[in-house]
Amino acid sequence: MDEGEARRVQPKVAVVMGAARGMGGAIAERLAQEGVDVAVADRRDTLVQDTAQAVTALGRRTVALSVDVTDTAQVEQRGQMPPDAVVQL
Repeated sequence: MDEGEARRVQPKVAVVMGAARGMGGAIAERLAQEGVDVAVADRRDTLVQDTAQAVTALGRRTVALSVDVTDTAQVEQRGQMPPDAVVQL
């Protein structure tokens, strides 16, 4: 294995919180470029949908989750989601 292969992302599915824009959005897109399917989450639903579209445009599967991680009830509700909502990635 050469040095470039050693640095490749091994997990093929990732969850990126704060993915609506900025560093979170950039991380989600970079992971997609590396061949990773990405679940993107943010409290800004419209913007996180944009990030999901960018991931899809890079040829990867994605799911967009609207959740405010500072709201415990929302986080717990998302934790109750059917696993296949993200596992389908």
